[in-house]
Amino acid sequence: MKKVLILLVALAMASTTCMAQSYADLLKAKKQQDKLTKEILDFKPTSEDKKQAKQMKKEGWTVKAGDDPMEVQFCRARMLKNTPIVDEASGYDGMTVNRYIMWTSIVTAGDESTASDQALFDAQSKIAAQIETKIASAMESKKDNQQNNVISATTVNKFHKRSKAIVDVTLNNTQTPVSIYRVLPNYNCQVQLQVAFDKMELKRKLMQKLRDELEQEGDEDLGGIVDEVLNSVGQ
Repeated sequence: MKKVLILLVALAMASTTCMAQSYADLLKAKKQQDKLTKEILDFKPTSEDKKQAKQMKKEGWTVKAGDDPMEVQFCRARMLKNTPIVDEASGYDGMTVNRYIMWTSIVTAGDESTASDQALFDAQSKIAAQIETKIASAMESKKDNQQNNVISATTVNKFHKRSKAIVDVTLNNTQTPVSIYRVLPNYNCQVQLQVAFDKMELKRKLMQKLRDELEQEGDEDLGGIVDEVLNSVGQ
């Protein structure tokens, strides 16, 4: 009985140590991300941001009432573009990987509101199409590898049938660091949006939808595919 109690105590201590280590890793990652977030919030436009804003204004571009000045928006976009993934548990094994997929969309419509909505839809649609195509291609490659029996022909067929439902739901949470517009000589409105998609959030949602829709248990294979795809999409 005494040996059993000693064993139980040892297991409890080991479990506590693992939990503490896991918590420490999460806390470290959170502190790193909080630091990056603070840097983004405390940023100041550089001379290049101001120069770009000056040129865009010459071309007739402006910002909506109440929005940040153009140079501030360009600075924010630059910061997001250069933000790395710092979470060691993200699956990137210490590689320097940019956290955000950036996409710029320019759309012309009869008014600013309609053009903005269409520009956002265009950015989401273009990214979704790239993700769908690249995941399907990666799955086909995995399926064709005779040493791999996790990604089956049935899995690939399921993805082809449900790809839109799987991908579209992952793109509904975006940031728009740049939103500017100009009125054209024909009085139509042209909008330019730069949209940022968070790879970590996309990966979490994609993995969940892939598991749900494909009834797929090969997390390691799916995770590798998703990482590869998210690092190759964008402009």
